Amino acid sequence: MPSATTRLRELAWIADDADALRDALREDAGCLGAVLGLSADQLEKLATRDDVVDRFRQLVAGARRRQAAVRDGGRSQRALAAAERLVAGARWLDSGVELEPHVLLGDLLADATRPWLSLVVDGRDVVVSRSRLRRAAVALRPFGDVRAFADSQALRLRWRAGRGGLNFNSQAHHVHDDSLLLRVVIDRPVMQPVERVLPPVAGRKGWLADVLAEVVG
Repeated sequence: MPSATTRLRELAWIADDADALRDALREDAGCLGAVLGLSADQLEKLATRDDVVDRFRQLVAGARRRQAAVRDGGRSQRALAAAERLVAGARWLDSGVELEPHVLLGDLLADATRPWLSLVVDGRDVVVSRSRLRRAAVALRPFGDVRAFADSQALRLRWRAGRGGLNFNSQAHHVHDDSLLLRVVIDRPVMQPVERVLPPVAGRKGWLADVLAEVVG
């Protein structure tokens, strides 16, 4: 038996035929109700309306918007989780940071609602088009040694031991709405001061050890 979503696509072909649409709604009321947001009884009543075609189209449009929202939400979560993995796996070098390419060119690009990726390196945004990165990901699939680097000026991909390369200079001037950005902040690790602890004196030797023992003790 076809799924409700498949059945909706099939009904789109007969949506202009009110009588055929009425018969289909009565026949598949239980299956279609969950997708359209109506009970089986409501669908059967819909089948009796004069404006059944227009109303059905409105219901289908609403169902598609809901499905798209769920799909986009799932992709957004995948991209956000990938951003966390990218930061966690970053390896800082003197000239910038090395990133895990399978994350950068994989799930990080899953969110189609954000067409721009911003990597914040040393306090500066390196903005790259998601579509350009997706094309690069496809083109680089045959290469197993892809490496990715970012600095305050560009995102750089290298392969074949550096013989192949792509530089993505920042395109921040093209973006005027932050909601279109997936922003990934990659901070340099903060060097913690090391507390120097003097080893204990193993045993007193000579007059200096005695003086120190008296002062400290």
